[in-house]
Amino acid sequence: MTLNEIAYNIKNLAEGGYTTDDNKISIRQIKAWIHYHRMSLLETYSDNGKSIPKGATQDLGNFSVPDEGVALTLPKLASFGSSRAITSITSVDGNMLFARTSRDKISIQEESRFTSAMAKFYVENGNTLYFHGSGGGELVKIIGVLEDPTELSSWVSDDSTYPIPAQLISPLINSVAEVELQLTLQSPGDLINNEIEADRES
Repeated sequence: MTLNEIAYNIKNLAEGGYTTDDNKISIRQIKAWIHYHRMSLLETYSDNGKSIPKGATQDLGNFSVPDEGVALTLPKLASFGSSRAITSITSVDGNMLFARTSRDKISIQEESRFTSAMAKFYVENGNTLYFHGSGGGELVKIIGVLEDPTELSSWVSDDSTYPIPAQLISPLINSVAEVELQLTLQSPGDLINNEIEADRES
């Protein structure tokens, strides 16, 4: 399902199926809610040890590994702990797999005969990616979860398929409707729509 389809489904719920020209909930606001609630759902889904589902990830592109100590800057990643927002980094030919680590663990791993030779990566500040043990220059493919999927440079339009598994679309729509729309629809504002009022007067 596309981002636009999800957003308009939610908008129809907000309007009770009655399309008007005086809507106080913008599609832009609904899309921001969609991004936020998608993040919450995916974090809950993966907190119990499950892997982040494949349908939630995006191909972030191919990158040349910088020298150690030099960062690669990505769009803002999902705020999952322990670099979980990066689901895989492999060489483009698939022959090399980079292991997830953290800055604190590297010194210990360097002393182990099992992990010292492994190419590794870690994330800091939500979008800063560092590599260790690869030597630099390797062309890699990065798969991950972005906080806002539309920030990816390859995102064509909001008519593109939204990165969320099919089984989580209904929970996503329900989450936005129950949490956000209740607050919005109960807030002060134009409680009697101008178009509906005009119908009554006629």
